[in-house]
Amino acid sequence: MTDNFAENLIKGKIVETIFQQMFLESAKYDVYPTGYENSLPSLAHLHHHQDVQNILNQLRKTPDFVIVPKGKDEIYMVEVKYRSELNGSESQHVSEEIHSQWEYSWLFLATQHHFYFDSCWNIMNSSGHIDLLPESWIEKGLQDKYLTLLHQFLK
Repeated sequence: MTDNFAENLIKGKIVETIFQQMFLESAKYDVYPTGYENSLPSLAHLHHHQDVQNILNQLRKTPDFVIVPKGKDEIYMVEVKYRSELNGSESQHVSEEIHSQWEYSWLFLATQHHFYFDSCWNIMNSSGHIDLLPESWIEKGLQDKYLTLLHQFLK
């Protein structure tokens, strides 16, 4: 593995932790980690079996989290990504990739300047435009707190 792989892995974990903690601290959501590395690491040792390998390949594409607004009958599958800058064509590509496997998926994107959050369907149908994380989801003060934390770890 290269240093770049390790660096990207660590950045991804930092952003996933920020996402999870920010949504939990809002006290408006239940947050469940669902990504492959969280849910089925004990199966990784079986990767040499072809049938298992096919299943693991599908599980690797599972979005990182499921969030459930408290008191509502809604559920959101969320992929979490970090990018130093927002890039519409990349947001479009990531959304298409996620949506091809998980029709009702959402993308949370953390950058050095803002948090973004929208359904992959909306992003795909607006040529890669992704909305800022609405204050109706996470209040501005809490977003600012976690953006400051992001800056402490990712400069």
